[in-house]
Amino acid sequence: MLRSYFVRQLRSPAFYAGMIGVFGLCVFGANEGLGGSKGLGGADVYSDMHLLLEMKGYRKAFIIFAAIPFAANFCDEWNSKATINCITRKSALNYALSNITACFVSALLTVFVPMVIFGAASCFGSKIFYDGTSGQATYGEFLEMGLPFLSIVFYFFTFALSCAMWAVTGMTLSAFFPSKYIAIGAPFIFSNVAERLTMGMPPQFNLMGLSFSHIGYPAALSLGYVVLVFGGLSVICGIIFAKKVEKRVQNELG
Repeated sequence: MLRSYFVRQLRSPAFYAGMIGVFGLCVFGANEGLGGSKGLGGADVYSDMHLLLEMKGYRKAFIIFAAIPFAANFCDEWNSKATINCITRKSALNYALSNITACFVSALLTVFVPMVIFGAASCFGSKIFYDGTSGQATYGEFLEMGLPFLSIVFYFFTFALSCAMWAVTGMTLSAFFPSKYIAIGAPFIFSNVAERLTMGMPPQFNLMGLSFSHIGYPAALSLGYVVLVFGGLSVICGIIFAKKVEKRVQNELG
């Protein structure tokens, strides 16, 4: 079932629409003159993306684009009665895990791939880091290794991980309220509420800071911790989703 979902995603216009939206948002931010740049060059790439993601109000739009490809899949299948047929052929657990995994992976790729492409394109017109900003990089160890581009790749990856987790929360809520609008809109609301609630906490629990690996650990430890947190939260959402879907199906079958 999971394989069929992945194949369907590769053929889905919504998947590519989400990617185009993410890339377009990056271009729009650059054309606004973030970091003093215009277009795909001018200021260093890290400063432009730092301002776009952390200082401007665009960050939440990325979460919406992440949810577009797959977060509403359960709603579509439930409302079309396809869920019962899927679970009859497979188990409710298999169905739920396939949905959550496909949602997480598609959301991750929707944000991560176009951001890396944008970052690579920007490198043709500007430096990745200027001397004044290189010390601010979260994954600065890669600068010492002579691999500066990897520092922004992992910066993008941790942010994409957070977007994927929020997309999963949308799918989880859709199991309670099977509405496409809730599935896509809930991540925006949940992320705002959760980030405000954790804003004053230590960096290890600050969800906004974690989405950019702002925890002061070495690169490998930072990445591992962020993957553990957002992966763990996604697993919790998946368990809730699976239990609710199973209960819904049992009630439907009587």
